[in-house]
Amino acid sequence: MPCRTSASRNGQRKRGRHIRGAEGVADDIAKNEERAAIDAQAKVEKNKALARRKGLAEAEAEADGLREIAVRRASSITPKRVRWLWAPGDAGDGRIPLGELTLIVGRGGIGKSTLLAEFTAWITRGGMKGEFHGKPRDVMYVANEDSLEYTVTPRLLAAGADLDRVRFIGVSTLGRTAKALLPKDCVGLAKYAQENGVAAMMLDPLSSDLDIKQGTGQEIRPVVETVRRVAETAGVACIGLAPPARPPRPTSWTPCSAPSNSATCAGPRWG
Repeated sequence: MPCRTSASRNGQRKRGRHIRGAEGVADDIAKNEERAAIDAQAKVEKNKALARRKGLAEAEAEADGLREIAVRRASSITPKRVRWLWAPGDAGDGRIPLGELTLIVGRGGIGKSTLLAEFTAWITRGGMKGEFHGKPRDVMYVANEDSLEYTVTPRLLAAGADLDRVRFIGVSTLGRTAKALLPKDCVGLAKYAQENGVAAMMLDPLSSDLDIKQGTGQEIRPVVETVRRVAETAGVACIGLAPPARPPRPTSWTPCSAPSNSATCAGPRWG
Protein backbone atom coordinates (compact mmCIF):
# COMPACT_ATOMS: atom_id res chain seq x y z
CA MET A 1 0.00 0.00 0.00
CA PRO A 2 1.62 3.29 -1.11
CA CYS A 3 2.22 5.87 1.53
CA ARG A 4 0.14 9.04 1.64
CA THR A 5 3.24 11.19 1.11
CA SER A 6 4.01 9.55 -2.26
CA ALA A 7 0.41 9.89 -3.40
CA SER A 8 0.41 13.53 -2.41
CA ARG A 9 3.55 14.16 -4.40
CA ASN A 10 2.14 12.43 -7.47
CA GLY A 11 -0.99 14.54 -7.18
CA GLN A 12 1.03 17.72 -6.96
CA ARG A 13 3.03 16.71 -10.06
CA LYS A 14 -0.15 16.08 -12.01
CA ARG A 15 -1.65 19.39 -10.93
CA GLY A 16 1.64 21.13 -11.84
CA ARG A 17 1.54 19.56 -15.31
CA HIS A 18 -2.05 20.64 -15.76
CA ILE A 19 -1.23 24.19 -14.67
CA ARG A 20 1.76 24.40 -17.00
CA GLY A 21 -0.32 22.97 -19.81
CA ALA A 22 -3.03 25.55 -19.18
CA GLU A 23 -0.43 28.31 -19.12
CA GLY A 24 1.01 27.06 -22.42
CA VAL A 25 -2.45 27.07 -23.98
CA ALA A 26 -3.01 30.61 -22.69
CA ASP A 27 0.35 31.72 -24.14
CA ASP A 28 -0.54 30.16 -27.50
CA ILE A 29 -3.90 31.92 -27.49
CA ALA A 30 -2.24 35.24 -26.65
CA LYS A 31 0.36 34.77 -29.42
CA ASN A 32 -2.33 33.86 -31.94
CA GLU A 33 -4.33 36.93 -30.97
CA GLU A 34 -1.22 39.10 -31.31
CA ARG A 35 -0.47 37.65 -34.76
CA ALA A 36 -4.08 38.16 -35.77
CA ALA A 37 -3.91 41.80 -34.62
CA ILE A 38 -0.67 42.34 -36.57
CA ASP A 39 -2.18 40.74 -39.69
CA ALA A 40 -5.31 42.87 -39.31
CA GLN A 41 -3.23 46.06 -38.98
CA ALA A 42 -1.18 45.06 -42.03
CA LYS A 43 -4.39 44.60 -44.02
CA VAL A 44 -5.62 48.00 -42.86
CA GLU A 45 -2.36 49.68 -43.94
CA LYS A 46 -2.47 47.84 -47.27
CA ASN A 47 -6.02 49.00 -47.87
CA LYS A 48 -5.04 52.56 -46.95
CA ALA A 49 -2.16 52.46 -49.44
CA LEU A 50 -4.47 51.10 -52.13
CA ALA A 51 -6.98 53.83 -51.36
CA ARG A 52 -4.28 56.51 -51.60
CA ARG A 53 -3.09 55.15 -54.93
CA LYS A 54 -6.65 54.94 -56.19
CA GLY A 55 -7.32 58.46 -54.96
CA LEU A 56 -4.14 59.73 -56.63
CA ALA A 57 -5.06 58.02 -59.89
CA GLU A 58 -8.56 59.51 -59.74
CA ALA A 59 -7.12 62.95 -58.96
CA GLU A 60 -4.72 62.69 -61.90
CA ALA A 61 -7.53 61.57 -64.16
CA GLU A 62 -9.66 64.49 -62.98
CA ALA A 63 -6.77 66.90 -63.58
CA ASP A 64 -6.25 65.47 -67.07
CA GLY A 65 -9.91 66.08 -67.76
CA LEU A 66 -9.43 69.77 -66.96
CA ARG A 67 -6.57 70.20 -69.41
CA GLU A 68 -7.26 72.60 -72.27
CA ILE A 69 -5.21 73.79 -75.21
CA ALA A 70 -3.60 77.17 -74.49
CA VAL A 71 -2.46 79.35 -77.38
CA ARG A 72 -0.13 82.38 -77.42
CA ARG A 73 0.56 84.40 -80.52
CA ALA A 74 4.23 84.90 -81.27
CA SER A 75 3.55 88.62 -81.51
CA SER A 76 2.73 88.65 -77.78
CA ILE A 77 6.16 87.32 -76.83
CA THR A 78 8.83 89.84 -75.88
CA PRO A 79 12.25 88.56 -76.99
CA LYS A 80 14.98 88.64 -74.35
CA ARG A 81 18.71 88.60 -74.83
CA VAL A 82 20.69 85.67 -73.50
CA ARG A 83 22.72 86.67 -70.45
CA TRP A 84 26.03 84.85 -70.26
CA LEU A 85 27.69 83.96 -66.99
CA TRP A 86 30.79 83.05 -69.01
CA ALA A 87 31.53 84.59 -72.39
CA PRO A 88 35.31 84.34 -72.82
CA GLY A 89 35.47 85.63 -76.39
CA ASP A 90 33.74 88.23 -78.51
CA ALA A 91 30.02 88.97 -78.35
CA GLY A 92 27.98 85.85 -79.07
CA ASP A 93 30.78 83.52 -77.97
CA GLY A 94 29.05 82.57 -74.74
CA ARG A 95 29.73 79.26 -73.02
CA ILE A 96 27.58 79.21 -69.85
CA PRO A 97 24.21 81.03 -69.93
CA LEU A 98 22.32 82.35 -66.92
CA GLY A 99 18.91 80.78 -66.41
CA GLU A 100 19.94 77.42 -67.84
CA LEU A 101 21.48 74.11 -66.78
CA THR A 102 24.93 73.49 -68.25
CA LEU A 103 26.58 70.07 -68.03
CA ILE A 104 30.29 69.36 -68.05
CA VAL A 105 30.49 65.77 -69.30
CA GLY A 106 33.54 63.55 -69.11
CA ARG A 107 35.00 60.40 -67.62
CA GLY A 108 36.28 60.36 -64.06
CA GLY A 109 39.73 61.67 -63.26
CA ILE A 110 40.07 64.26 -66.03
CA GLY A 111 39.60 67.28 -63.71
CA LYS A 112 35.90 68.19 -63.93
CA SER A 113 35.70 69.05 -60.22
CA THR A 114 38.93 71.05 -60.49
CA LEU A 115 37.43 73.03 -63.36
CA LEU A 116 34.29 73.65 -61.30
CA ALA A 117 36.44 74.97 -58.45
CA GLU A 118 38.22 77.25 -60.93
CA PHE A 119 34.87 78.58 -62.16
CA THR A 120 33.83 79.20 -58.55
CA ALA A 121 37.02 81.16 -57.94
CA TRP A 122 36.44 83.31 -61.03
CA ILE A 123 32.84 84.08 -60.04
CA THR A 124 33.56 84.87 -56.39
CA ARG A 125 36.53 87.11 -57.34
CA GLY A 126 34.78 88.83 -60.25
CA GLY A 127 37.21 87.39 -62.76
CA MET A 128 34.81 85.45 -64.99
CA LYS A 129 34.30 87.25 -68.29
CA GLY A 130 30.62 87.71 -68.90
CA GLU A 131 27.63 89.32 -67.19
CA PHE A 132 29.39 89.74 -63.83
CA HIS A 133 32.95 90.49 -64.94
CA GLY A 134 34.49 92.71 -62.28
CA LYS A 135 31.55 92.07 -59.93
CA PRO A 136 32.21 89.32 -57.38
CA ARG A 137 29.11 87.18 -56.78
CA ASP A 138 28.09 84.38 -54.45
CA VAL A 139 27.96 80.73 -55.49
CA MET A 140 25.77 77.92 -54.15
CA TYR A 141 27.71 74.64 -54.01
CA VAL A 142 25.95 71.26 -53.68
CA ALA A 143 28.60 68.60 -53.01
CA ASN A 144 27.07 65.33 -51.79
CA GLU A 145 29.91 63.02 -52.78
CA ASP A 146 33.26 64.44 -51.61
CA SER A 147 34.17 65.57 -48.10
CA LEU A 148 33.81 69.32 -47.61
CA GLU A 149 36.70 69.41 -45.11
CA TYR A 150 39.19 67.14 -46.84
CA THR A 151 38.42 67.62 -50.53
CA VAL A 152 36.06 70.37 -51.66
CA THR A 153 37.25 73.29 -49.49
CA PRO A 154 40.98 72.58 -50.07
CA ARG A 155 40.23 72.42 -53.81
CA LEU A 156 38.50 75.82 -53.66
CA LEU A 157 41.41 77.26 -51.66
CA ALA A 158 43.88 76.01 -54.25
CA ALA A 159 41.79 77.64 -57.01
CA GLY A 160 41.80 80.98 -55.14
CA ALA A 161 38.06 81.21 -54.41
CA ASP A 162 36.64 83.71 -51.93
CA LEU A 163 35.31 81.21 -49.39
CA ASP A 164 33.00 83.81 -47.80
CA ARG A 165 31.07 83.85 -51.08
CA VAL A 166 30.74 80.05 -51.37
CA ARG A 167 27.57 78.63 -49.78
CA PHE A 168 27.59 74.85 -49.23
CA ILE A 169 23.98 73.73 -49.48
CA GLY A 170 22.20 71.11 -47.39
CA VAL A 171 18.78 70.83 -45.77
CA SER A 172 17.59 70.83 -42.16
CA THR A 173 14.51 69.05 -40.80
CA LEU A 174 13.67 69.55 -37.12
CA GLY A 175 17.30 70.33 -36.36
CA ARG A 176 18.71 67.36 -38.26
CA THR A 177 20.82 68.12 -41.33
CA ALA A 178 20.85 66.10 -44.52
CA LYS A 179 21.99 66.50 -48.11
CA ALA A 180 19.95 68.47 -50.63
CA LEU A 181 18.15 66.33 -53.19
CA LEU A 182 16.67 67.15 -56.57
CA PRO A 183 13.87 67.70 -57.43
CA LYS A 184 12.67 67.47 -53.80
CA ASP A 185 14.47 70.67 -52.74
CA CYS A 186 14.24 72.61 -56.01
CA VAL A 187 11.72 75.14 -54.72
CA GLY A 188 13.87 75.94 -51.69
CA LEU A 189 17.01 76.22 -53.83
CA ALA A 190 15.34 78.63 -56.26
CA LYS A 191 14.02 80.76 -53.39
CA TYR A 192 17.43 80.94 -51.70
CA ALA A 193 19.17 81.87 -54.97
CA GLN A 194 16.69 84.67 -55.67
CA GLU A 195 16.81 86.11 -52.16
CA ASN A 196 20.61 86.11 -51.89
CA GLY A 197 21.73 87.35 -55.31
CA VAL A 198 23.50 84.11 -56.23
CA ALA A 199 25.09 83.92 -59.69
CA ALA A 200 25.61 80.16 -60.00
CA MET A 201 24.77 76.82 -58.42
CA MET A 202 27.38 74.07 -58.72
CA LEU A 203 26.22 70.43 -58.70
CA ASP A 204 29.27 68.25 -58.00
CA PRO A 205 28.32 65.76 -59.36
CA LEU A 206 24.76 66.05 -60.60
CA SER A 207 24.15 62.30 -60.27
CA SER A 208 24.68 62.28 -56.48
CA ASP A 209 22.15 65.10 -56.03
CA LEU A 210 19.24 63.37 -57.77
CA ASP A 211 16.48 61.73 -55.77
CA ILE A 212 15.98 58.80 -58.15
CA LYS A 213 16.00 55.00 -57.86
CA GLN A 214 17.04 53.36 -61.14
CA GLY A 215 18.92 56.10 -62.95
CA THR A 216 17.27 55.45 -66.31
CA GLY A 217 16.93 58.18 -68.90
CA GLN A 218 13.13 58.08 -68.51
CA GLU A 219 13.51 58.73 -64.78
CA ILE A 220 16.23 61.38 -65.10
CA ARG A 221 14.69 63.58 -67.81
CA PRO A 222 11.85 65.13 -65.73
CA VAL A 223 14.23 65.72 -62.81
CA VAL A 224 16.77 67.47 -65.02
CA GLU A 225 14.00 69.55 -66.58
CA THR A 226 12.92 70.61 -63.08
CA VAL A 227 16.49 71.67 -62.30
CA ARG A 228 16.55 73.66 -65.53
CA ARG A 229 13.37 75.45 -64.44
CA VAL A 230 15.04 76.32 -61.13
CA ALA A 231 17.83 78.00 -63.08
CA GLU A 232 15.32 79.85 -65.25
CA THR A 233 13.18 80.97 -62.30
CA ALA A 234 16.11 82.17 -60.19
CA GLY A 235 18.11 83.56 -63.13
CA VAL A 236 21.20 81.62 -62.10
CA ALA A 237 23.54 79.35 -63.99
CA CYS A 238 23.28 75.74 -62.81
CA ILE A 239 26.48 73.89 -63.65
CA GLY A 240 26.53 70.13 -63.15
CA LEU A 241 29.14 67.43 -63.63
CA ALA A 242 28.11 64.21 -65.38
CA PRO A 243 29.79 61.05 -66.71
CA PRO A 244 29.40 59.92 -70.31
CA ALA A 245 26.61 57.43 -70.97
CA ARG A 246 29.00 55.04 -72.76
CA PRO A 247 32.51 54.00 -71.72
CA PRO A 248 35.10 56.42 -73.14
CA ARG A 249 37.23 55.49 -76.12
CA PRO A 250 40.77 54.39 -75.32
CA THR A 251 42.32 57.74 -76.20
CA SER A 252 43.85 60.57 -74.22
CA TRP A 253 40.67 62.62 -74.56
CA THR A 254 36.94 61.95 -74.54
CA PRO A 255 34.72 63.59 -77.17
CA CYS A 256 31.35 64.88 -76.07
CA SER A 257 29.58 62.86 -78.78
CA ALA A 258 28.62 60.35 -76.07
CA PRO A 259 26.26 62.39 -73.89
CA SER A 260 25.18 61.27 -70.46
CA ASN A 261 21.53 60.50 -69.79
CA SER A 262 21.44 63.66 -67.69
CA ALA A 263 22.18 65.75 -70.77
CA THR A 264 19.04 64.88 -72.67
CA CYS A 265 17.14 67.89 -71.29
CA ALA A 266 20.03 70.15 -70.44
CA GLY A 267 21.20 73.28 -72.19
CA PRO A 268 24.84 73.76 -73.18
CA ARG A 269 26.99 70.69 -72.76
CA TRP A 270 30.68 70.31 -73.27
CA GLY A 271 33.50 68.11 -72.12
